[in-house]
Amino acid sequence: MSLSSIRAYLRLCRIEYWGFGYVALLGAFAQGGLVLSSGPVAALLVANVLFVAWTFAHNDFCDLELDRKADALDERVLVRGDLSPMQAVKLVSTSIALMLTISFTQLGLGPTLGFAAASVLAMSYDAISKRVLGSDLLFGASAACLALAGALAVGSWGSVSDLAKCAIAIVFVEHLFFNAIEGGLKDVMSDGRARATTFAQRFIRVVGERIEVSRTFLVTAFGLKASSIAIALYGASRSAATSWSTYLVLIALGVAALVFTARLVLRDRYDWPAMAKDLMPIEMASRLFVPVMLVHAIGWGVVALLFFVPAIWYVTLAKLVHARGMELPKRF
Repeated sequence: MSLSSIRAYLRLCRIEYWGFGYVALLGAFAQGGLVLSSGPVAALLVANVLFVAWTFAHNDFCDLELDRKADALDERVLVRGDLSPMQAVKLVSTSIALMLTISFTQLGLGPTLGFAAASVLAMSYDAISKRVLGSDLLFGASAACLALAGALAVGSWGSVSDLAKCAIAIVFVEHLFFNAIEGGLKDVMSDGRARATTFAQRFIRVVGERIEVSRTFLVTAFGLKASSIAIALYGASRSAATSWSTYLVLIALGVAALVFTARLVLRDRYDWPAMAKDLMPIEMASRLFVPVMLVHAIGWGVVALLFFVPAIWYVTLAKLVHARGMELPKRF
């Protein structure tokens, strides 16, 4: 295999985003009994990263015809023809098989079923995304199943803790917000030209460069973000070891997320550079909801690792593989 082919495969499976493949760990940490030096951590990380890799490739395969109509996506591997659709299918199949094998042999049946459920939901989402209204729910449920798989690596089906349930719920809500609100608004112009069916297309009116955001879209955006904040605060309260500093940090993160959400959705013109400046703080704050909620169990050092390592990984690999700077991921 040539170096150019290897680079094409790495671009297809978005190696720069692999650092964000720790959702399953959040479920395990929330369930309790898992430390960074334990064996399941490595298995959960590898399985989660494989999930991230193949879902990007599968999404590009399913969206190939739509991507060909979007000028901004003409650099994608399948659109350019650097790899064939069949090569993408082989990559997806191999990655899924490896993910489930590692999960079953190293973690057991429960986590494997969690990863399998996440995979079925992710593939279902890719099959109907931008074609069926409400498909974003599948995207959120898929991510939630990853967190569930992590919880099941530590506990059992009947013993998922309240804290783990809170983590799973936040993962679901945040991925739903990320896809339906952030992603929908970001792609509102290109999706309109492609006649895609999305939540944003239904509730945002586009007139030239002007956008008219409906009340339904606004209420949904603020409702989802406020729900994540409330769940994080509730989850933190479930432990007697939670200090007031944890609540203060969560409140500060919540305020920041809400302020920049307001800046993002309360606009009347489509301006991607300005929108990107608002999206990044929302993502940075929101990614910390679950780790900070769990700080009494994992410590501030692990919280820092979960925040900085993925960012450094992304910046480094994005420059090496794509020769580009920081931008928002399409999915976790």
